[in-house]
This record gives sequence, C-alpha cells and structure tokens, in this order.
Amino acid sequence: MAYAWGLSAFVAFLGRLGRRTPSEIRPADLDLFTVTALRLPDRSRSGAGAGREEHWPRVETWVGVARRFSRWLVSEGHLLLNPAADLVPVRRRLVVPRVLNRVEVDRLLATTGGTRPVDLRDRALLELAYSSGLRCGELVALDLVDLDLVAGEVQVRRGKGGKARRVPVGPPAVEALTAYLREGRPHFSTADRVIDPHAVFLSRAGTRLCSVLVAKLVRTRARRARLAGRVTTHTLRHSAAVHLLAGGANVRAVQEFLGHADLETTAHYTRLVLTDLKRALAGCHPRRRMRM
Repeated sequence: MAYAWGLSAFVAFLGRLGRRTPSEIRPADLDLFTVTALRLPDRSRSGAGAGREEHWPRVETWVGVARRFSRWLVSEGHLLLNPAADLVPVRRRLVVPRVLNRVEVDRLLATTGGTRPVDLRDRALLELAYSSGLRCGELVALDLVDLDLVAGEVQVRRGKGGKARRVPVGPPAVEALTAYLREGRPHFSTADRVIDPHAVFLSRAGTRLCSVLVAKLVRTRARRARLAGRVTTHTLRHSAAVHLLAGGANVRAVQEFLGHADLETTAHYTRLVLTDLKRALAGCHPRRRMRM
C-alpha cells in the first residue's frame, strides 16, 4: 500500500512537470521530487496528526519508490540511463522520545501502589516495560507461557520484524508480575466473560489488553505522577536503554536487550548519555567553567 501511494505521488509529480513519457524524465526531476517530499506539510506543527518522526518514513518511502521505479524503467528497456543513479537516499533522522530520569520513573511507578486488581496489573505492566524494555505491541502480545519468573526471563516471540528474543526481568518486575498473576489477573478472568486465557495482561472486560488501552493507562498514570510531556511505554523503553548505558552496559548488550537489528540505532542513545555527562561535569567538575 505504501509503495502504491509513493508511486502514485511520483507519477503525479512527473505529470505536473509535463513529463509524459519515460524518456522525458531527467535526473533533476528526481532531485526536485526529493526536495518536494521533504517540504510536505508536517502535521505536528499544527498540533494535530502524526509527529515529525512519522513524517520521515513517508519521505523515505516515496524517494525509495522513485529510485526503484527508475531502475525498473531501465531494466524494461524504457530508458538507457537511470535518472536516479546519482540520487542520494534519504536517511531517516532518529528521533528519541523523552527520557525519564530515575526519580521520574519512581514517581510513575508509585502511582500503582494500591492493592486493587487494576493497580496490580498496571504496576506489573509498567515495571516490565521499564525492566525489560519491551515495546507496547510486545507487552500486549505476551502469553503466560512467555514468562519464566523463576529464571527472571521473558520470551518475546513476536518482536519487531518477526524477530524473537529472550530478555531478563529484574526483581521488582518479577515481584510485581507475581502479585498481579496471583491476586490481580483472576479478577479479570471470571467464568462469565469471553477472555483470552493465554494473555498475560487483561482488560476490565477480561479480554487481552490492547495497545490503545495501554497508551491510555500510561497517560493516566503519568498525569497522576505529574510528569510533564508525553509519556508512553516507549518512553520507559528508551529510559531503560539510556540508564543501562549510563550505568556502563555494553552497547551490543543493549542492542540485544532492545531487539534492534542495527547497532547504529542503539548507539544513538550514547549521544544522550554523553549529553547528560557533559551537564554533570559542567556543574560538578572543579573547572566547571571549561567549555564542554
């Protein structure tokens, strides 16, 4: 679907330039298409719709389609030379969401200190998100058989890109999950409800918790903790990565922990750690007035 949209946009763009046949396409047309795609309205500026991080995948897709279509024209004999041969691919800018510090994480988790089933569930979910760096989709997809609380591990069978991984679960998360499974989850799975008996996290209706409800409960907890800005399970995931690196964890170990296919994606967090280090040195180092 994304390819079809990108191809339609490219063909329409060529039509506006007056290009009616493949032989009329020029390398400058591809450069102009890239510039045009980059200048597409960013809905995040008006406060509605997707954010800037969702704008870049669209640009990447459209420019990639133009490159592939140009190669196809050459392979099919419609063109002798590829007009996109010198077109530089658009690289997505990595946008890291807000990272919570340790005090803010504690404040967020403190909002789940009650004994109600919903409190036990929310604490288990938030503790696991922070402890194991799971994505929202990975959290809601968890089945009971994926948890090994004795070993302190969780099996992610449906990770991004269909990749599976096994990650550790810290003691606080193990404790929270144990309490939820014993005292909280049974209240969501009464016999008169249609439920998924395999799901770890259940809604009040007894069904598998969905991403929309997870996003809502995290927002609610963040407001109660009086945390500024947008807080999601991904915020906890990124916070865990930064805190691990700041504590001396190996970048490749964090890559495995997060399930990143590309080490460069993980290494991006080191820049955040370095920024925090510079701030700390600027305020604590004896020569604090040095230019950092």
